[in-house]
This record gives sequence, structure tokens and C-alpha cells, in this order.
Amino acid sequence: MKIIGENIRKLRRAKNLTQMELALLCNDKEFSQISRMERGLTNFSISYLLLVAEVLEVSPKDLLP
Repeated sequence: MKIIGENIRKLRRAKNLTQMELALLCNDKEFSQISRMERGLTNFSISYLLLVAEVLEVSPKDLLP
């Protein structure tokens, strides 16, 4: 989970997005889910991971270790 989170953070920053902006693009009203994902503190669904990959315009495999 930690590596996936680090990959999300790296790709989010490469797109110059804040956690809040990424959350809003994922139709999430709070950035706390993105924050927890990036820190490897939460389990999340495959569908949410796919959504994050889509918003970041990367393949889901780019998020995985």
C-alpha cells in the first residue's frame, strides 16, 4: 500500500495537482482519502484505484509496485 501511495503522490505532483484537486476530479468531496492513500494508511477499492489512474491519465499498472 505504501508503494502504491508513493506512486500516486509522484504522478499527482507531476500533473501539478493538489490532493484536494485530485479528490475533486475523483468526485470525492474530501481530500482525506487521497491523503490516506498516499501515506499507505488505508485500504481502498480496486474501482477507486482505477478511477485515480484514469484521472491521472496513467495505466493502473503504473500505480502498482
